Order: sequence, then structure tokens, then C-alpha cells
Amino acid sequence: ADVLGALPTALAARGHEVSLFLPAFSQVFTSGQPIERTRVRFSVTIGAKQVAGSVLLTSLPAGPERPSVPVYLIEQDDYYRRPELY
Repeated sequence: ADVLGALPTALAARGHEVSLFLPAFSQVFTSGQPIERTRVRFSVTIGAKQVAGSVLLTSLPAGPERPSVPVYLIEQDDYYRRPELY
């Protein structure tokens, strides 16, 4: 079973408040899931430089007895927008 998909929805079905935070790799944009922009922007220091990014929102698909789980995607093209995951 896919732990990333199964565990969060199982916890949510038991009444827990669950959210996922994941990198916005290129593949998420072709997944077919709707993705919306949030107004959240951030900047972090990595080494001697400032790296800016933003947060997108989607969800794990809901189903019978399986609630939807919000997924916050961290968008930073220099790190995550590439053809392959690794």
C-alpha cells in the first residue's frame, strides 16, 4: 500500500486533522488533481543566499469512507521543477 496516500486518509477517517507538505515536483502538475495558488510566499536563507518560494494547495482524492486530505505543495522551481524526481 502507498503509505503517503493510505496513512493520511486513514488517520483523517479516524478524526485526526491531517495535512501533508510536499515538494511541488513537476509531476504534480500532470497528476490531474486541481492545484490552486495560495497567497503564501516565503524566503529562507540557504548558505549565503535567500531562496524564495510559494505554497500551492491540492488534496488527496476523497472516496467512500475516505475523507479528503489537504496537500500543501512547496513551489520553488530551482529545486523542484525538473523532469525526474531524482
